[in-house]
Amino acid sequence: MLPLTNKEAEIEKNVRACLDKVDIEKIWRFANWSAQFMDAYRCGLTGAQAVWANKKYRGHRVLPNTIMEELDIANCI
Repeated sequence: MLPLTNKEAEIEKNVRACLDKVDIEKIWRFANWSAQFMDAYRCGLTGAQAVWANKKYRGHRVLPNTIMEELDIANCI
């Protein structure tokens, strides 16, 4: 754990040191996962619906335009 500080330069140094410890592949996975959820929320889905849609369309970057119809068929609405 790094020491607490209020100095902006120290904070930036600490953030960079922490990010250097994280594998870049994990950062990319988290970024993609977050983008999928943001797209689901933009489509008007709730949290539970977003989870369902992201499991179903795991390899896709965005959800299809027919997602609301598919949610209705799957009784997720």
